[in-house]
Amino acid sequence: MKKISKKHFFIGLAMAMLAAISLWQISSGNSQATKIFRGLASIENEFQPFSLDSVAERDLVRALKLRVLQKLVGKKNSQNIELSLGAFSLHGKNICQKYPQLEVELSAEGVVVSGMIPHILIQVPCRYEEGSEETSAIEIPIEQIKKLQPIDQKIDLAGGGFAEIKGLDDFWPEDWLVAKIKLQGLGAEKSIEIDSYEINFVKGRPLRF
Repeated sequence: MKKISKKHFFIGLAMAMLAAISLWQISSGNSQATKIFRGLASIENEFQPFSLDSVAERDLVRALKLRVLQKLVGKKNSQNIELSLGAFSLHGKNICQKYPQLEVELSAEGVVVSGMIPHILIQVPCRYEEGSEETSAIEIPIEQIKKLQPIDQKIDLAGGGFAEIKGLDDFWPEDWLVAKIKLQGLGAEKSIEIDSYEINFVKGRPLRF
């Protein structure tokens, strides 16, 4: 029987531990998402498709997240990633009046550099056309960004806002997924943050490009 060296043994052990941690994180994240959205089937019947005015205060954040995710649409063309969020009204204000800045975080899929997952943080003004079910598309010029040197940097975007790139190491990862969406409020208005587990739970799959 061929003996396994100590080096190979510990490498195998480390890989097994990483796989176990990853599975635990996925399970934990899915459980958290289930907890967040449990009971929303009944809440959905309490508000109109667009207005959240009749939702109880204790359920408002969950209902808001559900509304944003139900209408979330992501697509990629030859140059851009485009994301539209589900819009809503609340107490006479539309989504962009309540949350004038939107953040989207893209994480590289299957890539770790020095213990860090490369990511691109996009912050843009929220734009909405009256009567629409979704926000105007957030355009992420991914192909233009990938032509830049793969180092930590921050760039201005043509339509307003910026992109902040971190964690790269001499190459651009091919595959990216939406890791986080944040609706930023003004003043006392609390921001709303939606993570990848919540996206997976509502949409049934990761949003990857």
